[in-house]
Amino acid sequence: MEPLLPAEAEAADMMSSLPAHLLDEILTRLDLRDAERTSVLSCVWRRRWECLPGLALCFTPPSANVVKIDTIPFIFRNLKSLAIETRFFEMHPILLLFPLLRSSPDLEKLKIEIRNWEPEWVTNCDILSEEWTNAQWTDGMCANLQVVQINNYIRWLPLSFMKLILSKASLLHTLSVDVCPVSQDDPQNELLKCRRASAQAQVLFKCT
Repeated sequence: MEPLLPAEAEAADMMSSLPAHLLDEILTRLDLRDAERTSVLSCVWRRRWECLPGLALCFTPPSANVVKIDTIPFIFRNLKSLAIETRFFEMHPILLLFPLLRSSPDLEKLKIEIRNWEPEWVTNCDILSEEWTNAQWTDGMCANLQVVQINNYIRWLPLSFMKLILSKASLLHTLSVDVCPVSQDDPQNELLKCRRASAQAQVLFKCT
């Protein structure tokens, strides 16, 4: 790697001298890959992105040769708020969602924004089963989770995922879904009847 030019080195030094809250503000505005790359700037930036209190991720559709992620090799020790925006089709986004939750032991708020979805995109329906979803749970997962917000719900994010959160997250007080059951037989009503780990947990349907 070529050494930084004097002007570049001076700029890097100036950024490293910023207050901690401004460093975090810069990192929260970056894509996850770019945030990770800031570790090479200086010792002040090194691995700082792993300590962010909030993280917003936007996933593009995976290619055919995408690498499957089972684990994340570090812990987001200060992460309190996680926002994910993606198209939930195939298994890639949900296979990544579970490692993210396992790596965020202090997470308090989870927001899932579901982007455009078409039924013909679905290529593997195994993630719809409660057996598969329950098998992804590990001890300590979502131990501090209090709020889950799901936007643009189009009955694709597995209902089993939401039931799992209700049955396991002992501090949960709100699960908000922007969908309104259309009848007594609507599957979404299962959320109102499933077992809850927290006596304070509420299921809120947002009817528009």
